[in-house]
Amino acid sequence: MPKRREDEASESTRLAEMRAELARQIRALTETEGDHATGVPGLNVHRRDIATNCYPGTYEPSLTIFAQGKKSISFGGTSHLCDGTTLLLASIDMPVISEIVEATEDTPYLSMTLKLDMSVVREIFSQEELLQVGEGLSPGGGLAFGTTPLELLEAFSRRKTGRGRTNGCFHSASPLPPTDRHESSAIPKTTSLTGSASANAC
Repeated sequence: MPKRREDEASESTRLAEMRAELARQIRALTETEGDHATGVPGLNVHRRDIATNCYPGTYEPSLTIFAQGKKSISFGGTSHLCDGTTLLLASIDMPVISEIVEATEDTPYLSMTLKLDMSVVREIFSQEELLQVGEGLSPGGGLAFGTTPLELLEAFSRRKTGRGRTNGCFHSASPLPPTDRHESSAIPKTTSLTGSASANAC
């Protein structure tokens, strides 16, 4: 039992380190607020420096990893609060109402979205060694929410930044047009919210 507790503590520490590293990499790629394309096809990174009001948007088939801050996603009368431990898998085009509920200039909301071919996703989740990633997901219509596993964090954070080399696994980032469907569809001008924001405010 002591060995098991030691292993669990070690994994918990590693998870925290990998989450912090992913947030650091995303922040390095997003010098300004908004949605930014990276050098990896289909991979976009997102940053918000202040809480927002509710806004409509659509998630295409994609995998989203939330690295820092908090975001409420509402659909079908249900709200989900996503934080730095959360991943979101969208299997179909899914309209939602979103709200950034925790973000500051010092600690911005940070996330990344990877567009997916769902036939490839089904093949990946059919592989035995990756089943534990799928088992942690809680389905909700065309969206599934879960806890980001260590293996996935390591996959996106394994490369280090070096002088003259690519930044993490993302290469360089450039701003996306405001019509990007994942995060920026109809996002209102950011507004400072007083008090604590509610995850069910949308």
